Amino acid sequence: MNFKNGIFILSVIVMIVIGLASCNMKPTPGKTESDVAAVKPDSAKNEFRPGIVKDANGNMTERRDVTLGPDSKVRTRNEYHYTYDSLNNRTSEQIWCKSPDGTPVSRTYNTFIYSDGLLRQSTLIGYDANDKENSWLQNRYEYNSKRQQTEVTLYNKKGNRRSTTLRIYNDKGNLWKEVMIEYDVNGREKNRSGLEFSDRGAIVGEF
Repeated sequence: MNFKNGIFILSVIVMIVIGLASCNMKPTPGKTESDVAAVKPDSAKNEFRPGIVKDANGNMTERRDVTLGPDSKVRTRNEYHYTYDSLNNRTSEQIWCKSPDGTPVSRTYNTFIYSDGLLRQSTLIGYDANDKENSWLQNRYEYNSKRQQTEVTLYNKKGNRRSTTLRIYNDKGNLWKEVMIEYDVNGREKNRSGLEFSDRGAIVGEF
């Protein structure tokens, strides 16, 4: 896997991993759910969003939508539940994916842990149609004294590193280098590559 592909995969994982909620959390039927038979596809987005529920602080706590296929038929019914801390940081996200008749397809449970206002750890756990765990990934984050993110390391459930992204800044505080490190199944480094940036953020070199 080259550097750019590695960064893309890690970025996707970072984006979907969030929160600290109970695995016993279950969807609350009927609040915003629409009759799937009555769903009309949005031709621009190819997706319909039946509704959103927010708390007193304006944070989205529930969302229901459906995913449509190329033929505009409903492929999945999706239910999302979110929780937040006292600072309104999202601390958990659970996503239930169901077939059009309501049969479970999959579930994901995402958690975020914060410290001093910064994201420190995020974990993604996936479950199959029988609610049996089938995936587990965790990112851990490090920062410098200027609160700039300097390291993101991806771990598996055994605690072995899978990849690390290092961000190195110059004296002006601008990102100078970004290094991607890959590890083997035992957590030993097997590949290292990176990018170098100008003060304006343009890529000026690879290594």
